[in-house]
Amino acid sequence: MMSLKQKTKKTWLLSLLSFCVLSVSLAYAWLRQPYTYPAAQEVTHQFMQLLRQQHYAEAFNLMAKPNLIGDTPQALAERAQSECLDDQNFMSASPPQTRGNRLRRWFKNQPLDQTKINLEFAHHTCLLGVQLLKNKQGEWRILRFGLHAG
Repeated sequence: MMSLKQKTKKTWLLSLLSFCVLSVSLAYAWLRQPYTYPAAQEVTHQFMQLLRQQHYAEAFNLMAKPNLIGDTPQALAERAQSECLDDQNFMSASPPQTRGNRLRRWFKNQPLDQTKINLEFAHHTCLLGVQLLKNKQGEWRILRFGLHAG
């Protein structure tokens, strides 16, 4: 028959083992989660909102220089008139990156972000692709945007 001291020790060890297994499982799940580039998404949302409000000069300031749309706010305005500007339903980012990959890059003292990424947004009437470039100041800037086939 087990003594109270042995039961307590066994219960404590089982609790510790359960905690360790749970912690490792949660850490693994967190590391495998895709990174969605929140700063790049924020720049994209600002850009699209400015376009919807027809503030083309301000939106043009959020673009990379040079970009693949045009050299003037007027060229941007012409392009924006023919595009779907719905960026509310984020779908994916490419190239894909996980939180674990970012942690690995941080340990190796490498830049965490890619220099060029693509964000995809879905709407019931269109698929919007936005390509962003990280400038030398570490800020995301719009390189191009537009509808595309799914």
